[in-house]
Amino acid sequence: MTSESKYEKARKIQDLFCKLEEIGHNFDIGTVTKKRSNKSNKIKTNLAQNKIDVSIVIPIIGKSEDLEDCINAVANSDGIDPKIVIVDNGADNELVNRIGKNPMVTSIIRNENNMGFGGGCNQGIDEAKTEYVVLLNSDAIVQPLTIRLLLEPLITNSNVGIAAASAAKDGIIQEVGRVIARDAHTYPLREGLPLDLVTQELDTFVPYASFVCVALRKQDYEEVGRFDNDYYPAYSEDVDLCIRYWQKGKKVLVVPEAIVDHALNGSSSSVPEIEKIKERNRQLLLEKHSDFFSKLPLLNEPGKYPHEFKHAKNCIYKNNILLIVDKKISANDIAKYSESASSESLNFLTVIYSDKKSLMSNNELLAQASIEIYSPEEIELHHWLRERICLYDKVVVMADINKSLSSELLYAVLFSQPLADWEYILNEN
Repeated sequence: MTSESKYEKARKIQDLFCKLEEIGHNFDIGTVTKKRSNKSNKIKTNLAQNKIDVSIVIPIIGKSEDLEDCINAVANSDGIDPKIVIVDNGADNELVNRIGKNPMVTSIIRNENNMGFGGGCNQGIDEAKTEYVVLLNSDAIVQPLTIRLLLEPLITNSNVGIAAASAAKDGIIQEVGRVIARDAHTYPLREGLPLDLVTQELDTFVPYASFVCVALRKQDYEEVGRFDNDYYPAYSEDVDLCIRYWQKGKKVLVVPEAIVDHALNGSSSSVPEIEKIKERNRQLLLEKHSDFFSKLPLLNEPGKYPHEFKHAKNCIYKNNILLIVDKKISANDIAKYSESASSESLNFLTVIYSDKKSLMSNNELLAQASIEIYSPEEIELHHWLRERICLYDKVVVMADINKSLSSELLYAVLFSQPLADWEYILNEN
C-alpha cells in the first residue's frame, strides 16, 4: 500500500465523520453491552412439536471405545428423531453385536474390508432415508442440542451446504472451523481458547471444517459428488468435499454453539502410517485442485485468526464487505454488494442494521443470498469486531440524514477495520 493510498483512505474516513458531525451526530464513544440472543433458548421452545428426522452416520473401526457413549448422547438429543446408521469397517465383533441391540440403531453395514472414512460415509449416506444426514465420528460426544443447532441453518438457508460443530475437549476448543493455506495444510480457528468464550460467537462461514460432526442435505451431497475414494483410507477427503461444495455455490458454515466433546485423533488411532497417508493425500489434494490452491496464501507460521491470513500476499479472502444500514433499503440497494459475495472466492457480505424495521421486508432475500445479518442487539459488538480485525475490505454506510447513526457502532468498525475502504450513501429524503 503506497503512502498516497493511505492518505486517500484516511481522508475518506475523515470526510465521512466530518459529514456526519455536520448533520448533528454525537461521537462520544460508548460501550455496547447488549448480549446476543441465545439460539438454543429459542429452539427449546419448539422442540416438543417439531422434531426433525435425521440420519446419523457413524463409521467405526477397531475397538471404538467411545462408541456406546457416542450413541447414547445422540439418543439423548433434543429436537430430532435420529436414525443411526453404523458402518462397520472392521470393528470389534462383540461391540458391533452389542450396539445392534440398541433400538436407536436402525442399520448396520458390515464390510468385509475397511472402506475407509470416505467410503464408509458414502455407504452410510446411501443407506440414509432422510433429507438431512449427520456424519459423526465414533469418538465425538454431542450435547443435547448440538445436532438440532446444526440442522437449523440447513433448514433456513438453501445456500448453506455443510454445517459443522465446534470440537472441544475438557472445556478447551480444538477448532471452530479451519482455514486453508496454499500448500493444502489446514489450520484450526480458535484452538486453545476456553469453550465458554467461543460458544457466544455467531455462526460464521469458513473455507473448511473437520468432519468430526457435520450436517448436510443428502440431495446436495449427491449433486456435488460423493467422497473421493482416492483419499483412502482417510485424511483430506473432507477438505476435497468442502472445496467442491464451495465451487458449486454451497457454503460451509460453522456453528460455535453446537458442541462436540472430541477425543482428538481417537477414531483414526488404528490407521497405520498416518503421517505418510496425510502427506500423500495432501499432494493428491494439491494436484486435484491446483487452480484453487494457487490463489490461497502460503504462510509458514499462521496464526489462529482469519485477519492474519488477510495480510498474506495474493490472499483469496478478499472483497468482504461490511454494510451498515440505518435506513429502509430495497433489493436493488444491496444487489451490487451481494454480487461481491462470490461463493467460489469464499467472499461474503455482512449487514449490520440499527433499526429492525429497515430490513424486515428483506430478511428472506438476504438469507437466501447467504448474507450475514445482525443488529447491535444480537451481538456484543466490540468483542465481535475484535475477532474480525481487518477482515473487511470495504465498509459501506447507508443512512438517512435525519436519523442518528450509532456512534459506538461506527467507531468500533473504524478501529477494527483500519485497512478498509469506506463508502457512505446518505439519503436526504
